[in-house]
Amino acid sequence: MENVNKNPKHVLAIIGSPRRGNSYRVTQSIEAVLNRLGDVRVEHLFLNRAELEPCRGCYRCVARGEQDCPIQDDRPSIVQRMEAADGVIMVSPVYTLNVTGLMKNFLGRIAYTAHRPPFLGKPAMLVTTTAGVGQGAALKSLSWFAVPGFDIVAKLGLVVHPVYANAPAQQKRVDRQIERAAGRFFRALGSLGRSPGLIRVIQFNALKANADFAGEYYQADAAYYQQRRWYHRDGEIGRLKRWLGRFFYRMVLGSIRGQLAKS
Repeated sequence: MENVNKNPKHVLAIIGSPRRGNSYRVTQSIEAVLNRLGDVRVEHLFLNRAELEPCRGCYRCVARGEQDCPIQDDRPSIVQRMEAADGVIMVSPVYTLNVTGLMKNFLGRIAYTAHRPPFLGKPAMLVTTTAGVGQGAALKSLSWFAVPGFDIVAKLGLVVHPVYANAPAQQKRVDRQIERAAGRFFRALGSLGRSPGLIRVIQFNALKANADFAGEYYQADAAYYQQRRWYHRDGEIGRLKRWLGRFFYRMVLGSIRGQLAKS
């Protein structure tokens, strides 16, 4: 495959497994494919080695800003590493038909990014491993990462049952799945800054409308959207998307005012 990356790319793999088992081995296989396709450096972040306390649900990070969180742990540095990466791979085995507790806790700790998306347009790859079932629900949970702005370009739900893990036919099937998904992710690394989709533009304007209306309460949101008049820069999206985004912004404002008038 032609190398579409002109510059070295840095990828962060966030691994939500409590041990280095199938999920880690799959991550290594993805890394091998990326290295073969181009100049890509994959950094591993193991959530079981990170200091991440459970979210207390105080809502300060949403209303006042993440800097007001009463918990002092590794959350800020992890988010900085995600922001610095050219792309992110989210990896979790399936435990009780969903992602692990480590990954679920991580999702809770960065929930504020749903209000103030810091990863707009950054490509992401979602990976789950299971002995048989649950990959659909786990991938759906990981799909939340689209809300803070990630462009999810590849989803990989792998069945790696220990009984036939070494069967040649099964291994070939897994290898093909990894090759295809890693290829899609690699190509996205070489096309950063793509124009956002219509759903992303609508979501952005809905959040902006909420922040503009309730800025006294959502202080952090108000400050964030004051710096971003529209999604990224107006020139990054076409006229139709800009018009629809503004239309939806006015519609959300009208809906909020209507609900308050009825109360």
